Amino acid sequence: MKRTYTYFAGMVALVILTVPVFARAQSDEIKSTRKEVIEAIDRLSAIKDQELSPAERVRREAELKRAALEKILTLSDLETRGLRLRVAGTADIGDAFVPLREDLVTRLDGYGDYFAGMKRVLKNTVALDDIQKLAGQFKDWRDSTYNPETRKAAEFVLSFQNRDALKTADQRLIKIGSDLRRHKVLKSKIEIWQSTLMRAAQNLKQAHQLNDQALEILAGYIPRQIEEEMT
Repeated sequence: MKRTYTYFAGMVALVILTVPVFARAQSDEIKSTRKEVIEAIDRLSAIKDQELSPAERVRREAELKRAALEKILTLSDLETRGLRLRVAGTADIGDAFVPLREDLVTRLDGYGDYFAGMKRVLKNTVALDDIQKLAGQFKDWRDSTYNPETRKAAEFVLSFQNRDALKTADQRLIKIGSDLRRHKVLKSKIEIWQSTLMRAAQNLKQAHQLNDQALEILAGYIPRQIEEEMT
């Protein structure tokens, strides 16, 4: 039983820590489902301290494992849908990145189909060993396929968000410099402000370079067949 709890607790960590979500933008439904996942694992853990017959323990363990895995699938689906909306809604990306955005959206839609299919299989899975096997298959799929692709999708969103934020920072820095030069009352301290502005400008330059590198990496994700069609 301890091994069972540890395995499913690890599954929870796998879902909660590796899905590239945007914490401040999570919906109430995602937050509620995350809580339900943790509660399902807690219920699974609790039966190890209950006095049950061997047959009843197996039955309860299978029941609780199925419920926990179903919640994990639901949470994965919700977070994937949220990420899909962010990818699809990323604007002003330039023609070169449109095929990548479309490819990522298609892949994320496909993951929704995968979760639905897993739920259908789980619904008809009764034996404890079969439920455990299904959970193992899900974990392997996440490690090999889902996590790399969703990280790529998150990088896509964040790279363009950062680009827009850097543009705003550039504009604010220019405005601050202009305001300082215009206000005579600050001329006595202009050297201090100039030093601060120069450091800010240097930091922004480095941030632009890092974001440019991130966009270059994204360009390398463009599916080869799409890239060939573009050239």
